[in-house]
Amino acid sequence: MNKERIWLCVIALLGMTATVHSQETGNLAAGHKLAQVVCAECHAIESGTKFSPNLLAPPFQDIADTPGMNGLALSVWSITPHETMPNIVFSHEERANIIAYILSLKSR
Repeated sequence: MNKERIWLCVIALLGMTATVHSQETGNLAAGHKLAQVVCAECHAIESGTKFSPNLLAPPFQDIADTPGMNGLALSVWSITPHETMPNIVFSHEERANIIAYILSLKSR
């Protein structure tokens, strides 16, 4: 298991035990558009896509389907530096939008 996936699992577990006092919602369409522009070079961003252009970058579908994945876990993950990922800084609104989009991919 690579370091990025380990961190993702740890953050997901932390998110499962945390109490969220306020639920922020993002704009799915804006999150999808942002993912197309910023993330699609490395990640598979569309629902059901199993392989990313960069095989080290997990597909958004896999991220969304990680047990315990929620907005808090994704928020923490998105501001944590990763060795294999460029340091992309999202505004608060952009982060909420991309998180909303990723969570919308969660299998029902």
